[in-house]
Amino acid sequence: MIAKLKPNRRAQEVEAYELICKDLRQFLGEKFFNMEVHPFGSTVTELGFSNSNIDVHLANVKPFAQPDDIPILREIKKILVRSHRFGCCFVIPSANVPIVRCVHLKTGIQCDININNMLGVFNSELIRYYMGIDPKVQQALLVLKYWAKCHNIKGQSQFFSNYAFTTMFIFVLQQSPYYLPTVESIQQVKQQTFWSIPHHSKPPFAPMAQFRSEALTKALPLELVEQFFKFYAEYPYHQEVICPFLGKSILKEAFQSPSEQANCKFLQASMAGNEDNGLAVSRTVCVQDPLDLNKNVTITVTGPMLRRLVLFCRLGKKICASRKSVLYKLLTEVPCDYKKQPVHENADSFQVVIHEAVIGGPEWFKNLIEFLRIALETFLLFTVTTEEEHADNQTVTVFACNCKYSLWDGRKSTAKQLNLSAQKLSLVEREQ
Repeated sequence: MIAKLKPNRRAQEVEAYELICKDLRQFLGEKFFNMEVHPFGSTVTELGFSNSNIDVHLANVKPFAQPDDIPILREIKKILVRSHRFGCCFVIPSANVPIVRCVHLKTGIQCDININNMLGVFNSELIRYYMGIDPKVQQALLVLKYWAKCHNIKGQSQFFSNYAFTTMFIFVLQQSPYYLPTVESIQQVKQQTFWSIPHHSKPPFAPMAQFRSEALTKALPLELVEQFFKFYAEYPYHQEVICPFLGKSILKEAFQSPSEQANCKFLQASMAGNEDNGLAVSRTVCVQDPLDLNKNVTITVTGPMLRRLVLFCRLGKKICASRKSVLYKLLTEVPCDYKKQPVHENADSFQVVIHEAVIGGPEWFKNLIEFLRIALETFLLFTVTTEEEHADNQTVTVFACNCKYSLWDGRKSTAKQLNLSAQKLSLVEREQ
């Protein structure tokens, strides 16, 4: 199965990635003299499947005094278009980290380029560190990632992200009986302020130590998979925070009064002295980023999605215990009480998830939902189905959207052809 998910094409992949980075240096280096190119994500961790894209961070591109990334990203887009080495270039300013998305024409690989996410580079180096401890760690995680993909547990929006899922797996192996080293224990420089992300490209953790785990040495990859299912099938998500930095769970209530706790310095660093800007421990699931202690990497996961993970973990635990046709059953069977989400065929699809709790009241929420439907159905000609989910005293409205044509890319040129600026139209009339 591993051979199918991850064919032995590492040499070809590395060659393609190096060519992409070389072209970026060649064409962007003329504008940004001190630029550094850092690929990260599955490119570095080797956890992507055979069709993986490449994430790239460009360091020393953004002036320290300039807060806005978008003008620089637009300049990068123009240079890449003129190079004729990259196509389908466009800026995505609304992403959590704004990016330029493009396709490297010679290799056909999609590239997501950012100028403000060195943390992503360090995250990838940290994951690669753990994957290098034993080959079985990577093998088991590839199986789990594919299992999560098959059952719509891993993805974007309210799903568990790739990084969150990987972090949760590493945390399981930090527990008994494997005891992988904690992130705190592999810091390059011990500091009173705990983890500190420097403004340079050297990962801030030590070279791999002589780590030995007899249990990990003797374990089979499927035993590590089974350990994941056992752990998260019964984990007290509503009470505890998953903390890979310390390698142990922390009660959520401890973060509310950090000065009164034994590990108060760590808790204070996590909350940054401010409940609004600190770690979001009150969310449905809280998995603390081991590098950015103020970040909950599962902040968007909803109650229904957590329930889905728990149901499938409980089923996975039973399947692994049976020791019969384990892989086949893991990828094909679903829990008896699991309500399968509708499948949308013949088009690309995405989901928009709106949490009423973070909007300005019921009336605003209602108006927002109505306008979103107009924008999606009337402006962009999506086929939209709506579902409401209720969890943790919150109403979650999910728009499942399908389309066959992109009406967004040609909006400006279409508006000019129709001479819309000369007509007195409301926003809705103009977009219609």
